[in-house]
Order: sequence, then C-alpha cells, then structure tokens
Amino acid sequence: MLFNILAPAVIEDHVTFGFTRKHGENSELSFAMMYAFNNDVTGLNPLDPTQTIMFEMRQWELEFGYSWRF
Repeated sequence: MLFNILAPAVIEDHVTFGFTRKHGENSELSFAMMYAFNNDVTGLNPLDPTQTIMFEMRQWELEFGYSWRF
C-alpha cells in the first residue's frame, strides 16, 4: 500500500470509445473517451502497522487528435 502513494494501482474496470474520421485527402480527425469506474483499495501501512491506508480513484479521459499524411 505504501508504494501506491507514488504509483496508484486502483482502477480495475473501464469503458472506452473512439473513432477516426477522414477529413480531406490527407488528414484525419480522431476522438477517444475513457471512463474508469470508481474503486478503492485498503491495506496496512508497513511503516506503522496500526495505521490503515485507503485509496479511492475514478478517472475521465478525453483525447482529440489531428493527423496529416504526406
């Protein structure tokens, strides 16, 4: 649990959606979305076994892209 403070590994399930559409002869527009469902992780602190650590996380991600082919 202590290492999770620096690199949280909490998310277990997520949903993604995306598409790319050609825009002209040499270019494309892209869109993607991700939602990671709420989850929590609980465990003991190895430096102080009387302390319990709990992490909770939910995430949204949006991505827009433009590509040009040459």
